[in-house]
Amino acid sequence: MSTWPLWLCVILLIGSGAAADVPFVFDETTSGVASYNSDQIEQARTSSPELVGVPIVSSPSDNEILEFPVTGGGNTPGGSDEKNVGDFKKVFNARVEPSNSRVHDEALMLVAKFPGDLTLGQICSIYDYLKNGESSIEGWSYARDPRGIDYFMYANESLSIGEKSNCVGVGDCDDFAILMSALVESIGGTTRIILVSNNTTRGHAYTEVYLGQLGTKNSQVEEIINWLKQKFNTDKIYTHIDTDTKDVWLNMDWGPDEKGNAHPGGPFFQGDMHIVLCIRDTFVKTPLKLPEKSNKPPKLTSLTPEKPSQQYAGTAVTWTAEARDPDNDQIQYQFFLNDEPVTKWQKERTWAWATTENDAGENQIEVKVRDGKHAGPDSFDSKKATSFTITTPETKPIATTTVTQPSTNQSNLAEDWVKKGNIFLNESLYDLAIKAFDEAILIDPNLPEVWYNKGRALDGQLNYDEAIKCYDEAVKCYDEAIRLNPKNDELWYKKGIAFDNKGCALLNQKNSNYDDITMAWDEAVKAYDEAIRLNPNYAEAWYKKAVALMINQKGDEAIKAFDEATRLDPKNAQVWYEKGSNYMTILGDHYDEAIKCYDEAISIDPNFAGAWSEKGNALRVQGKYDEAIKCFDEALRIDPKDSWTWGVKGWALFDQGKYDESTKAYDEEIRLNPNSDAWSKKAEALDKQGKYDEALQAYDEAIKISPDAGVYWEEKGNELNALGRTTEAEAAFAKSKELFG
Repeated sequence: MSTWPLWLCVILLIGSGAAADVPFVFDETTSGVASYNSDQIEQARTSSPELVGVPIVSSPSDNEILEFPVTGGGNTPGGSDEKNVGDFKKVFNARVEPSNSRVHDEALMLVAKFPGDLTLGQICSIYDYLKNGESSIEGWSYARDPRGIDYFMYANESLSIGEKSNCVGVGDCDDFAILMSALVESIGGTTRIILVSNNTTRGHAYTEVYLGQLGTKNSQVEEIINWLKQKFNTDKIYTHIDTDTKDVWLNMDWGPDEKGNAHPGGPFFQGDMHIVLCIRDTFVKTPLKLPEKSNKPPKLTSLTPEKPSQQYAGTAVTWTAEARDPDNDQIQYQFFLNDEPVTKWQKERTWAWATTENDAGENQIEVKVRDGKHAGPDSFDSKKATSFTITTPETKPIATTTVTQPSTNQSNLAEDWVKKGNIFLNESLYDLAIKAFDEAILIDPNLPEVWYNKGRALDGQLNYDEAIKCYDEAVKCYDEAIRLNPKNDELWYKKGIAFDNKGCALLNQKNSNYDDITMAWDEAVKAYDEAIRLNPNYAEAWYKKAVALMINQKGDEAIKAFDEATRLDPKNAQVWYEKGSNYMTILGDHYDEAIKCYDEAISIDPNFAGAWSEKGNALRVQGKYDEAIKCFDEALRIDPKDSWTWGVKGWALFDQGKYDESTKAYDEEIRLNPNSDAWSKKAEALDKQGKYDEALQAYDEAIKISPDAGVYWEEKGNELNALGRTTEAEAAFAKSKELFG
């Protein structure tokens, strides 16, 4: 049968309103395609300038005899081949061989990095590998068939030849299409091969993959189209749509789009006739799904001290780590001093370093982070270290404190030493404070507050073992005082404070037993409960009880205590703020409740920058970016030097797609705190704007600050790849792999 009568029949069927399989471009002129009827789909096709010269596809019966130009995708006529359509299908079905072990193994390795069941990300991985290769393996190498002959290679044959040639495969377009179909079918996808008849050039063949049916329940076709547009930075995705069933097939040809990029959904090969050969058409078609969101590890952005390097011994230096988790998972921190852990894994991102003369010289401060979903129990996801110098002058300055001789009145002697010790303690002069408290203890060992404050001083020196002993002594003294005066709510409250501090010291102590830690806070809660029993309106006891419960991961009970604290002291902004933190960090996902608490804190203290910032963060997590940015702006009005707020504002702007504004926010963060993650996030924003060279420079800045962070080397490699600098990219990837171990 001649091809022209068949082609004419197809045209007549379309004209008469019968169902057809038509080319369709999803672009800015098409929206809500699921609601289109057959006429609207056809109208969109005929009015699209991108589809000029692209015919509808025809599906001849198996007994049709058609004459095809020899395929190959070249530009020189190479003869023709006359075959029965059914014979063509048998040839292609035999060559696709998805159950071949070599083909199946190759497909599994290609999709292993993309979790999920038959997702679009897996299909894109297969396409990218065939087109571009991977690492040292080159992409598909084109070679013509012998003159006047169509030679169709088996899928496993293409892989074998490719292995010998250090590339994916070698052959012409039909061999490429066969291997593409084989790999997709091997993971459960549905494909078909289109043969193109062209009277002016040689024939061509390409694969299409089935996306699903528009308008059906659970259909993800339009979401998939949008994902492809965003992924490949294009506003046009080329498909075929059945005007009756609304089945959608995605073009998987290797030709580039108008920007010179080849990707799934690129433009169609023009021709006089496109003929469908359905592959393995006795099986049910399986639609694709959107890629699953892969969980990413947290990244450390900075590790900064509150005071500049070179401080006198005895100075307290608080270190703050900043890290971000792309999935908003809870981040844990652990701090190290000269390779020795000084905290356990904790949610707090700060560590107070009470320096002593033993720290004289250069010290290395390090922090590690993890989210519990990547690194093992004895490892971490990201780390950062920096150095800090401590000096010991001949005469240590004692700020404005003047040491005087204690009172000669023996009855006041112990109290005088306690007062002096407290002055030293408040100025972080821990050695002097401990000496003063020891003098007080020699005079009167039954003063609970002197034991408690000595414990705090030892805490400041990181001498947690001795601090715990002091807190235990304080509890004993409070117990004796309570025995003599059991209805004194203040004594019970202070006993709770002693247990609170013991719990913190145990948490920071090496090899502490978890049960001992939780027991300390349980005992604190019991003491607060007794204070509350004696004085139900003791607002501060309710507040401290709530915080102890929150630290002990008892978020629901903590809320009840916070409720009482806020009822009794509704104008305490800090209590509302901590209550919001309990909703955000302990209970998790209670963002609306957290926001209400931050609003209360703000209504009490409109200049509470931290509350504004945390409210903005809760809104950002909910995707309410405009509201979040207003909160960040208010926080920055109050405290324009808060680098963290600039960074999280940049994050929100990035998520909105406002990449230029996001870049400016990261610039502010970098100006205030030039940390590596801010440079990395700025690089991502620049990449989205197509400023690839500037993005690469930003990654280099991140690496200057954190040369041992493998993640930045990996990101630099990706950027170099995008710029076509593959040799440099491979070196960056090798460095990343070395650092990740």
